Amino acid sequence: MTLESESPKAIIIRRLFKALEAGDEPEVLGELYGTDAVQIEFPNRVTPRGASRTLDQMKEAMVRGRLLVRAQRYDVLRLFEVGTTAVVEARWSAELANPPPGVPSSMAASFAVFFEFSGGKIAVQRNYDCFDPP
Repeated sequence: MTLESESPKAIIIRRLFKALEAGDEPEVLGELYGTDAVQIEFPNRVTPRGASRTLDQMKEAMVRGRLLVRAQRYDVLRLFEVGTTAVVEARWSAELANPPPGVPSSMAASFAVFFEFSGGKIAVQRNYDCFDPP
């Protein structure tokens, strides 16, 4: 399926993943998320307590991520849409920039993300991340 034949939601989601892969400037998030958007990351190995982030906090995390990750890739395995919701099953892999001693130089995870849309932008993002063992 080409990008031109995909739905507006799918195009936004793929733009998000490409921006993260490319290490784009965090301002790109303002094009994809509503101003009052929130990202909820459920507990996982990297974020054991989970997290909830506003758009500004997502931008800050994007800047921090660019310092930690040398290269990353998002492979969308499945993308479903129902009404204002899009659900993605994907695979993520990354090469770390400067891993501390004892930490592997690469990481990978399988994940699912539920995107709720409003006004043509992402309003709520819920991440369920399953990191591979080290």
